[in-house]
Amino acid sequence: MNDAIANKAFNPLLNTDLEHLAHRGYTEGFLKRHRPSDTQNYDYGYSKSDTQQFVGEVLGRNEESGLVEIDVKNKFLVGDTLELMTPNGNISFTLTNMIHCKTGETITDAKGSGHKVAIELDTELDLAFGIIMRYLTEGGTTRHPFAQNQVDK
Repeated sequence: MNDAIANKAFNPLLNTDLEHLAHRGYTEGFLKRHRPSDTQNYDYGYSKSDTQQFVGEVLGRNEESGLVEIDVKNKFLVGDTLELMTPNGNISFTLTNMIHCKTGETITDAKGSGHKVAIELDTELDLAFGIIMRYLTEGGTTRHPFAQNQVDK
């Protein structure tokens, strides 16, 4: 946004950060009409990412336990590489343990929407408006996030 406001030319290197998000392809399409076909996506009509998947919203830090509570949106596992994204900065980390907020039990996977979990996260970042992203492993996409774990039959 700052580059556009400063009237700077489009920097294609910034697409690397955008590619983490699920999308249907980023182009200059809204800035210029009738872009060439090589910058348009006609192959699929859904959002996807090959690098990251949105897996939860940060609810805040539990004052008693010190754990960060997450409202789960998509499945993630202990051992996954995650990224906390906040308006004030991002940090990547490997998830080492997780507790189900309702039962207090230690779990190895956050099943998906409707669950709340608590994780250890050592950061001084303001957690307000924080989200959790999961780095996808090779072969995974947001359309098939655990595809690499599937066995062909």
